[in-house]
Amino acid sequence: MKGLAWGVAVAIGMVVSPSYGAPPPAKPAAPLAAKPKSLGETLTGQAKTDYESARVLVGDGDYAGALIKFQSAYDGSKDPRLLFNVAASEKQLRHYARAVDLLKKYAADTGPLVTAKDKEEAAEFIKTLEPFTVAVTLDVTEPDATVEIDDAVVGKSPLPGPIVVDIGQRKIRARKEGYRDFVTTVTLGGSATQTVPMKLEKEVHEGKLSIQVPPGASITIDGQPIAPGAGKEPVETRLLSGGHTLRVTAPGMRAYEREVIVRDNELRVVEVQLEREAELERPTLRVSIGCVDTTPRNIDDGLALYIDDSPAAATASGGKKRWNAELGRDEVDYVAFPVSTGTHKVQVRIPGCRPAETTFTVNASGGELRGALPSASPGFVRGPAGNPDWGRIGVALWLPGTIGKGFEKGLTFSPESQAPLSGLKYSPSGVGVAVQPAITFRWLTMMLDFGYASGTASIGSAPAVTAPEVLAAIEGPSVSWLRAGVRAGARFPLNVGAFHLGVGTGYDNISLTNLAPGLGWDRDHWVYGTAWAMLDIHVLCDLALFAGFHIDVHNEADTATYGLQFGAAFQPNKICRAERGTAYELTSRPGGGAP
Repeated sequence: MKGLAWGVAVAIGMVVSPSYGAPPPAKPAAPLAAKPKSLGETLTGQAKTDYESARVLVGDGDYAGALIKFQSAYDGSKDPRLLFNVAASEKQLRHYARAVDLLKKYAADTGPLVTAKDKEEAAEFIKTLEPFTVAVTLDVTEPDATVEIDDAVVGKSPLPGPIVVDIGQRKIRARKEGYRDFVTTVTLGGSATQTVPMKLEKEVHEGKLSIQVPPGASITIDGQPIAPGAGKEPVETRLLSGGHTLRVTAPGMRAYEREVIVRDNELRVVEVQLEREAELERPTLRVSIGCVDTTPRNIDDGLALYIDDSPAAATASGGKKRWNAELGRDEVDYVAFPVSTGTHKVQVRIPGCRPAETTFTVNASGGELRGALPSASPGFVRGPAGNPDWGRIGVALWLPGTIGKGFEKGLTFSPESQAPLSGLKYSPSGVGVAVQPAITFRWLTMMLDFGYASGTASIGSAPAVTAPEVLAAIEGPSVSWLRAGVRAGARFPLNVGAFHLGVGTGYDNISLTNLAPGLGWDRDHWVYGTAWAMLDIHVLCDLALFAGFHIDVHNEADTATYGLQFGAAFQPNKICRAERGTAYELTSRPGGGAP
């Protein structure tokens, strides 16, 4: 087809003489239809010059230059045959859609210069080029928008129908005043027809303002308050483009005010540093408040005041401090907060304690606020059992005994002893004292166990022994029981009580003496494992009454033992003493003088 296209284009411009090699007719013939003159014959002036130049450029392979000259020749002459030459040049430049459009225009000409054969050739040329084009429908959401393909305007929305474009990547744009431009790049050619949705969004003239302010500062823009600053993260807000008045205030600080300009789609960042007011400008509220106890807390300890629902800033010095020889450091006496004269509402907050509110009055000489806040811990983990000071020492009445029919391993028999006595089992039991030093946390107990008990052992079974004198001879050996062990377990505080549950291990020395003739005991040493439970009742902050129970399993023993313990433990609890000795209230008074 390339050869056909250029052959046709060149042939259109050739001059064919009707007299070359033709004999004169022998007789008159019927007149023939006049053949249109060639382009070379019909074109004149600049149009002819451009046409000849285009032919030379085609011969040199410069199709872009040829396209310009052919188009110029057509513009000057309006000869429709030049449309074929322009279309052929567009095809060589891979502008297939443009070439198809020109060929259709060429074939639609109704004048005498384009013959029926020319139109047939153009139709064939169109069939060859159409697979390299796509009919794309541009679905624009807004009417009267200017639509462009590859920066060339194709019309206003809604378009009358699909637009034929070359296959490949195409840049498509829709623009309308008052809306943001819609621009996209799509790859066309996957099918003969495609649809591209184009959503236009209204243009909003606004930007974003990011404001970094000190913690607790209040922010207003054009007189309207926005969220207070947290200090760590900036406060961001959207504003209409243009100038706005920014004002930042905080108690005890000079107000910050300035004009800021926000532009379309711009992020404007403003960092605000507030300056303190001179301390002499306002009286001060001197605050001496503790958490759990009356020891005053400082700003560094998390003390925070909200005066009339606004966070209050302490003065630069923070307040008065004094040396605490017991602690070996400075201790705050009070913290000073600048405040205006009059009556105010105040809320005091300290981490770990419940906040409290009151009202106070400040005169020209200032004012003072004293008191303590109660713990914020749940009730079941507060009180005497909730916050022990680690150390604990307990003393208990220990009642060990045997579960089941008693011990058999450990008993020995002399050769002259009666054979039926081999079925004996002894159950040792006793009464003694246990001492239990321990480390106790809120949720965990680790304890040493030292105990001594003495008693007797009763016979468990001797089915073959019936003689009363024999039974009297074998009953009632003495028992000596010595224990050293360690145990650990979970601790569950319940305000005035605590429940312990755990496991342990240790060493038992169990001795049987005063045995019947022919019997002996050779198993004094035992290793045991134990499971135990204990309940504490804390009547006082530092003293607990307790009752415990343990079950023991000994190595190679054929029975288990148990133990009951009832005693008292000294367990210091400084927080409990502070809570019980502190009146949780806030008191205030106006006037001078340090608290």
